[in-house]
This record gives sequence, C-alpha cells and structure tokens, in this order.
Amino acid sequence: MEDSSQWVIIAGGIVFVLGIVAYIVIMLLFPEWVGITGKVALEAERAHRGETHEATSTTPPAETPAPATEASKSRNP
Repeated sequence: MEDSSQWVIIAGGIVFVLGIVAYIVIMLLFPEWVGITGKVALEAERAHRGETHEATSTTPPAETPAPATEASKSRNP
C-alpha cells in the first residue's frame, strides 16, 4: 500500500474509536440525549401519570378502577 493511503486508514480508525468513546461518555453523562430513558425522564413520566414511585422502583403501580358509568351501575347495584 502507498504511504498516504495507509495514513488515511489509520486516521479513519482513530476517528472511529474517538467517536465511540465520545458516544459512551455522552451516554453515561446525558442518557436522554442518546435515547436512554434516565432517572429524570422516568420521574417526569411518573409525575405526569400521577404516580409517586421513585425512579429506581421496580414495583408496578397499583391499578385503579375505572370510573363507574350509568350502564355499569345498573348491572352492579
């Protein structure tokens, strides 16, 4: 191989490795930026739904019954 084409391949490999390292750093520091739902996003979603669980909680929220309608009241006195 020519000397100049060898440097292009080496430079491309270095850019690739640096890009992967930058992605990992951003992934760890700002997970929402790369599509990972972090603690902040989970807390916001739970707040919008009216739940009070912590972001690290693994227990599912309790199901709330649906509001009664006139039809269901007549079937269930």
